[in-house]
Amino acid sequence: MSESKDWSPSYTAWKLMETILDSKDIKPSDLGKELLLDLFSDCVNAVSGEYVSDIEDLDDEIEDDDFDEDDEDDD
Repeated sequence: MSESKDWSPSYTAWKLMETILDSKDIKPSDLGKELLLDLFSDCVNAVSGEYVSDIEDLDDEIEDDDFDEDDEDDD
C-alpha cells in the first residue's frame, strides 16, 4: 500500500488542527465553538496557501488562558 494519500484540503486542515491540539493535550470539545472555528479557519487558510504561517503562529491561537482546565462543567 502506498504511503502517499490524496487528502482533501479540509481534511488536511483538520489533521493540522488535531496536531496543534494534541501538542497541547487539548481535545476539540475543550475549546469553545468560536475559538475552535477560528483555529480551523486559520488551518484551512494555511493549507490553501492563502495564509503562510509557521506552526507557532497557529499554535498561538490557543492560549492557556482561553479556557480553564480545572472547570469541567457538563453542558
